[in-house]
Amino acid sequence: MHKFQIRNRFRRIAAVVTAASVLALASASMVLAADISDFNTTSCKLKINVNNDNTFNYRETVVIDASAYEEMPENIDFQFTIDKSYTGRVTDVSVKGYKYDFDETTNVLNITVDELGANTLLAFDISYTLTGIDYMGEKDDVLILPMIDNGHAGVIDNIQVTVQYPENFRFKNIQYVVGDEITMTNAYGRWERDKTNFRITYSGEGIPANAKVCINATLPAAYWANATSIGITKNLSLIVLLAGVIILILLKLVFGKDPVISVKEEHYPPEDLSPAHVGYLVDKVVDNPDITAMFFYMARKGYMRIKEVERRKFSFTYMKYPKGEMKATKVLFDALFDKCSAGDTVMLENRAAALQKADRKIRRNVPSDIFGGYKFFSAVSHFGNTMLWMTYAFVCAAVPFLNIIYITQSGGETAKGLLLSLTVAAVMCVLMENLNVSYYKMRRRLVKDGKQVLTFAILAYIAGAALFTYFFRFSYNGRIGDQSVILFEVVFFIIAPFMVTGMKSRSKRNIYFTGRIKGLEQFMNTCSKEQIAQLCKEDSGYYFKLMPYALAFNISRHFAGTFEYVDVKGPDWYEPFGISGDYDCDIVVMNSMIVNLQSELNKLVFGPLEAVEFNVRR
Repeated sequence: MHKFQIRNRFRRIAAVVTAASVLALASASMVLAADISDFNTTSCKLKINVNNDNTFNYRETVVIDASAYEEMPENIDFQFTIDKSYTGRVTDVSVKGYKYDFDETTNVLNITVDELGANTLLAFDISYTLTGIDYMGEKDDVLILPMIDNGHAGVIDNIQVTVQYPENFRFKNIQYVVGDEITMTNAYGRWERDKTNFRITYSGEGIPANAKVCINATLPAAYWANATSIGITKNLSLIVLLAGVIILILLKLVFGKDPVISVKEEHYPPEDLSPAHVGYLVDKVVDNPDITAMFFYMARKGYMRIKEVERRKFSFTYMKYPKGEMKATKVLFDALFDKCSAGDTVMLENRAAALQKADRKIRRNVPSDIFGGYKFFSAVSHFGNTMLWMTYAFVCAAVPFLNIIYITQSGGETAKGLLLSLTVAAVMCVLMENLNVSYYKMRRRLVKDGKQVLTFAILAYIAGAALFTYFFRFSYNGRIGDQSVILFEVVFFIIAPFMVTGMKSRSKRNIYFTGRIKGLEQFMNTCSKEQIAQLCKEDSGYYFKLMPYALAFNISRHFAGTFEYVDVKGPDWYEPFGISGDYDCDIVVMNSMIVNLQSELNKLVFGPLEAVEFNVRR
């Protein structure tokens, strides 16, 4: 069996030492057998963790009394040997405070004591894990847990054993053995079983030579049969996590990297692109000013007329249907003029309910217009984004599922484990989506205290990732688990937000129009009054062609200021309150027509919150 012996390098000692304690195992006896009776075991403290996956963690502190020797050698090797009949694998070997060497081929552990000095008591703190245990032909699932084999030569003065077993470890019967007795209490000590805390303890004194101490038990049928070894689940988890990280990075590099946008100064917006579509192309958000700008856009295109009948009370007159426009524009027009015909007039306050219902649909249709026939984001780009989220969800589901298999062991628990893992994946995806939306809200300044909102979303995501890591990576019975898997989980959850929130992949057509739009925005921000005066000479309606886009760019007040010394005639499609017929449109009128309509739409349609919960992931 397992022998603990010393070898004098100078051959001053002709015999081998004893250490009469056993590191407890599950199938083959792990015994520290004494070969020299002069070395007594003063004390032995043994802690055993029995795991669901048929692995066992050991920690043993053995104190040997060497006072019988008048002269001690300068260098001693203590040799711990596991019997070759044991077919399991010893891993994670550690000896605290001493140099040691473990040979996996022979299962021999050599512990070197450089110098004894005046100390006659030697304490060894040894820990290791056993995996892949073979019960050597046993038909039933059993637990054979020896603490002291009957091969030890000396007396063991004191022994303390603690066995921690899993909550679902249901013994059919259990035997507590000391020497030849099967009993809870004997002449040398007492067994105690704490069913509440799933623990068995034994305290004994004066264990005589050749008296074994062990536990034998029968387990439910097929308890070990479906167990997946920790090595398999660990490796599979590492593969899933590593593959997830690589796939996320590749998707970002292949599909999420924009070509260089060439920005050239533009004086006019792209044809057939409404302000809402332009705003979305710039920042991937459809906000309230974008939709407000749509009213002026449709009026300028001749689809309707706008009149401020009272202070901040508006009416709209149906002129013609926007046949050639994108769907979002048509949805807004239909909500405003439902069941109306050319020449009919409606009040904004009477259409508020219909506009509220259409609001979310309009915001959805803006990106779908671009993703559809116009192909601003190609099908390949959409595929890459979908694959990114599928990869994230798969990793979040696969890792806990592998760990659930590791914990439950039984095939009957597979469906339950799968459901739980999918729930975890859904929760992580929701946290990631909230982080994604918060990022764009802050970037577009759609919410007050945007940094605080984003910080809260980041902290929520970190908390979710931390709970995921703790509960779903071999944390059963308080075991924190394999550090390599935890490290890869941390890497995965750190990298994922950068891949998802920064996922932008534009087609060539998208890049072309984005460059033109950014060029227009740049011009409207930096144009001089002299440039504006010249453009207005060439095009008397220049201001109203760009005014809706200035609103979408959130620079309407600044842009209006550049027309301070330019004569601008009021358009025939807008009638301010208190003014009729032809009128000059100065800065006051320019600002009031935008501010008043925006204020009424915020009050009657949009409400206090921005509706941005749409396909920002694209």
